[in-house]
Amino acid sequence: MLLNNITPVKNPLTLQDLLELLSHSSIISHVAKGIYVESEILEVGSWLSAYAANKDEIFSKIITELENPYQFQLENDIQAPSFILYSNERITIRLVMWLPLQGELDRTPYSYEEVHDHNFDFWTVNFFGGGYRTRLYDYDYDKVTGVNNEFVELNCYGDKILSPNTVMFYFRSKDVHTQYPPDELSASLNLIVRPIKSKHQYEFQIDSDALEGKIEARIKKGRYERYAFQNVLYNGLLSLENEKSRQLVHKVSLCNHREEIRLIAYEALLKHAQKKGNVSDIKSINEQAFKDQSLYIRNKISHSIGSMLCMSPKPR
Repeated sequence: MLLNNITPVKNPLTLQDLLELLSHSSIISHVAKGIYVESEILEVGSWLSAYAANKDEIFSKIITELENPYQFQLENDIQAPSFILYSNERITIRLVMWLPLQGELDRTPYSYEEVHDHNFDFWTVNFFGGGYRTRLYDYDYDKVTGVNNEFVELNCYGDKILSPNTVMFYFRSKDVHTQYPPDELSASLNLIVRPIKSKHQYEFQIDSDALEGKIEARIKKGRYERYAFQNVLYNGLLSLENEKSRQLVHKVSLCNHREEIRLIAYEALLKHAQKKGNVSDIKSINEQAFKDQSLYIRNKISHSIGSMLCMSPKPR
């Protein structure tokens, strides 16, 4: 994570100014490809800060949209306290409101005190208010399989506050943080870059309050566990006990572009074969899964097969 304290902006930028600066530079393209140049990152941070200083324009845009409530933020599928100011196929500029915590239900829309990473790079700058406090970590994404409850080693760098005149840049699939409620109503302005090659986002469980050094954490919600609906659907289809349904689930296991969905289909097929006592099907599913290009799938299926063997009745 890069953090930069900037001098107060004297000449605010309009949204059009910001977009022109971005379009005439290669910085967004570099970040989308995972090419990080510190001077470039700091430069965009200064541009975003200059746009954030143009509060009249930003508030005016939101108020204008509110005049037509039936059309307000129709393309915003992020969260209730966010306002999309601009979006295209590569970037999104959004304003996020952060409210002080008044009750337990207030945590829900904000993910307060939930440790997580992001699968996109983004700049964030204080827009108004004292700003939220965030605890910062990082980890090695390539060492993580993504299995629920998997051990992960985090490096902790302590707490920072997104205070006025502060810009932060979060590296995708590396930086981890948890946010705490601000003392007063605050807002941040974010510039998000969608990567050319997407990765997975994780939530972590941490039992330590340490503010520095190495921290033991575990995957709180694995990639597999995010797709509960598909899990129910594929197991339901197999319970129909007809070949057409089985072939449909089998096709999903082979062809779906999401490895999590393919895994759920494989697991459903394995569970069904085990229930039927069909050793031949279990062997066939296992062989097919181990041809999958995903290490995540191969590891999970290996674990599932091992669990089945442990649960099998021992010969007398």
